[in-house]
Amino acid sequence: MTSLQLMILRRVRGTMGPLQRPVQNLESVTTEEERAALAQMLPLAVVGSRKKVFDELERLVAHTAADELMVLTIVHDQAARHRSFEILTEYNGFALGRDA
Repeated sequence: MTSLQLMILRRVRGTMGPLQRPVQNLESVTTEEERAALAQMLPLAVVGSRKKVFDELERLVAHTAADELMVLTIVHDQAARHRSFEILTEYNGFALGRDA
């Protein structure tokens, strides 16, 4: 998830550029204030294992009564990004490219 956080941080700092590789320690490249701002900007970010993501999506859909999800995957590794979407197609109720 640090690639997404770094992308947002670069926008906040006014320095655009290509998607950066993830970092091991976000604290080493951010201030406490920047981390607080990132936390406020990503309240609906769903990250984790397949089970955690599916559970969080269920909670999010139940909380919002959403009938549609827009998924954005910001991952530096292209194969990992594709795998993320493959996993999402397994989510119960996620109709990828089909009319529900």
